[in-house]
Amino acid sequence: MSTAQGTLAREHPVPANGRKKHELRRNVAATVSRQNYLSRAERARSLQDEQASYCEALKALYERRHALSNALPFSAHVVGQGQGFCYRQGVLCILEGSIIRVSDGRVSSEALEIELCSYISAAPEASSSSSSVTDEYSFTLLQYSDEIITVLCERKSRPNNGRILAISTKQEDCNRLIRKVALESSYKLFSRHTADWLYYGTYSAVSSNGHHEWEIQGVSLTTGRLISPFSLEGFFGTDIGSTIAFGIHEGFFYAVSNQTSFEVEEIDWTSFYHCISFPLSQPFGKNIEINKKVYRRQHKEGPIHDSWTELTLQFDDRTNKPIIVESRREWIGSSSKQLRTFYMTEFVSKATEPAEGSPRAELPENDILTSTLDSSSKPNFSRDEPRYNPSFHPEVQLGSRPARSFILARTKLKAYDLSSNTFVDLVEDDRCCPNSSTGPCLRLRVGSRRPAPLDWEPPSSSSPYSNRTYTPSIHPKDYQTGTGDTLYRHSAIRMWPPPADTCTCSKRLHNILNPALPSACGDGMSSMGTRSVTGILDDRALVYMLKSGRGYAGEEGGLGVVVMVRFDREITSGKAKDTIPLDGEGAKGGSELHWEWKPRACKSGTCY
Repeated sequence: MSTAQGTLAREHPVPANGRKKHELRRNVAATVSRQNYLSRAERARSLQDEQASYCEALKALYERRHALSNALPFSAHVVGQGQGFCYRQGVLCILEGSIIRVSDGRVSSEALEIELCSYISAAPEASSSSSSVTDEYSFTLLQYSDEIITVLCERKSRPNNGRILAISTKQEDCNRLIRKVALESSYKLFSRHTADWLYYGTYSAVSSNGHHEWEIQGVSLTTGRLISPFSLEGFFGTDIGSTIAFGIHEGFFYAVSNQTSFEVEEIDWTSFYHCISFPLSQPFGKNIEINKKVYRRQHKEGPIHDSWTELTLQFDDRTNKPIIVESRREWIGSSSKQLRTFYMTEFVSKATEPAEGSPRAELPENDILTSTLDSSSKPNFSRDEPRYNPSFHPEVQLGSRPARSFILARTKLKAYDLSSNTFVDLVEDDRCCPNSSTGPCLRLRVGSRRPAPLDWEPPSSSSPYSNRTYTPSIHPKDYQTGTGDTLYRHSAIRMWPPPADTCTCSKRLHNILNPALPSACGDGMSSMGTRSVTGILDDRALVYMLKSGRGYAGEEGGLGVVVMVRFDREITSGKAKDTIPLDGEGAKGGSELHWEWKPRACKSGTCY
């Protein structure tokens, strides 16, 4: 990737008689590069569908990842208001009342509006009036995928007994309702789907020992075939996004948990991931693969600050394999200082038996705690496993000076993008604009890393990261050798946007990222008070919704404002633009709630 950066950043003039050959060589080289490194990237596939050349696809991928990893977005704008939203595959869906607006989130695009009342009025118990339907029913967006959106519909008088609506978002579809699925329970409901299958789960099953378990059900969206409900036995964890994660990819359902039991073991040594996978069409018998021993960490590494833990399933662009991505804030080696690290572990659902003749490590040797175990103890133990640099990303580089950090209450969103090795926090910064009347400013806090050059030397100093837990390689200076490790160079942690008094467009950006909110009392807009934030990050955009925090926690139907920060730009036909953001400066005009990067606009004084 690095060898192509100079070409991607600027096109060189080519004589007319050699232009065709030069263009052909560029496309061949770009084709090879894309197939070798980026063959699984969704954006590359979509660009191929749009008849973009390989050079344009590769350039767009580089620009997007450069913008994300360096906190240099191409645009930002307030999309609109709603009670909820979902964002996936570059498509944004916003729910307002009983209307879903579907678009790609760009200012220039038109939104498709879907009225849900017509699908509810068909139910025998529903009233014929649209206004009475919205009074009787509540709607919640579940997920968008493959031109289908799933919506939970519940009667307000019976909030735990509703139905899932699978609705097509294709422009040409007249009859959009694909499937309607009745629910016996909606407690902790989630759904994942493709164009052919819908799987959903609730935390409603009860095991033989009286504990609740996750119950999974499936339905074919094309034939209506039902998959009988089944429980994920011994699959512990209740909070999606922190202790468990679910996903569907390439015809398989994936589930992962970082919990090993319902109860805390007083004597324990090792923590494992619990992985489950099965094919969507045949989730039976031996097709369900279970592995409860995917190595996670040793407890001796230090306590974990559980409130900071984030758990997701992502898919590697190059290998197409599922990867467990977990963010943990730990007291490394039981020291007094907390450090946050992002861990990447390959998802392995097929348990492997130890090789014949290999030693079995059931309990640690010469550990006095083993003498305290009794018949009721269920300890977990495994020998240390090496942890190489590609499998963990410290927030602060080894030996570097720590950057400014934010407490959990000021960190409104935490996310990690595997494809660009970048973490993004949405934080409330009370130092950015101290004289602001609207309170702390919401800003992006971005850090990234990339493989270091061969002649690069890492910084060296006393650091909690310098112990063997974090540098397991025998020869850490070796570069991608059999006994060595891959070295990474971390970028400085950056804050964006700059303070509002930097220039005119900076003030506009602050107004976009910190919009006035609908009042919780319904009497206009409010910009003061506490704010609740929910958001989603992918390698194209960060989308988040702000709601006033003044109301009661149960008032989930209140209006919020949706903001989108984009790290890509539209690719137009013809010659692609030759520049990308290098210094974070520049904006062009338009609505006060829309900002778009323009080269050197701030330096020339033309931004507004």
